[in-house]
Amino acid sequence: LWNVYKMPGHDFLNHQEMYLFSPVEFPEYAAGVVDNQLSAYFPKIRNGEGVVVPIGNMFKVSLYHLTSRRLLMNRFPFDIGYFMNALCRPRSHPEAVEIKGALGQASWYKGKALSMVFGWTKGDPAGAGYWVPEPPLDIPLQFC
Repeated sequence: LWNVYKMPGHDFLNHQEMYLFSPVEFPEYAAGVVDNQLSAYFPKIRNGEGVVVPIGNMFKVSLYHLTSRRLLMNRFPFDIGYFMNALCRPRSHPEAVEIKGALGQASWYKGKALSMVFGWTKGDPAGAGYWVPEPPLDIPLQFC
């Protein structure tokens, strides 16, 4: 279960209304899309130079602890863009919502092989990225 909070104002990139998603059981956390950062280095592939290749999906949905961070990172504030999410309704499934993290650039979707949620940046995420809230959200949303 999730708490959904409408954030004040609009994002600075697309001027969309933004929402914060927080797990009911862990209210001090917020969910957002983050760069996966898993990669492999292949030396001397292209013109004798090494190439860094991302492993798996480029983005994943992760939880951020809002009240503190680890070690020295606690001295630096969060970038609010990490957990700002936009919402829209897919035209093919108006009862569902599409959650777009990374300032509306990456749609949340459930991976096929893993039971993790990733960020999809290549257009419509289709059924894997359509979420049907229960009870339905009682807010007007634009179509995706």
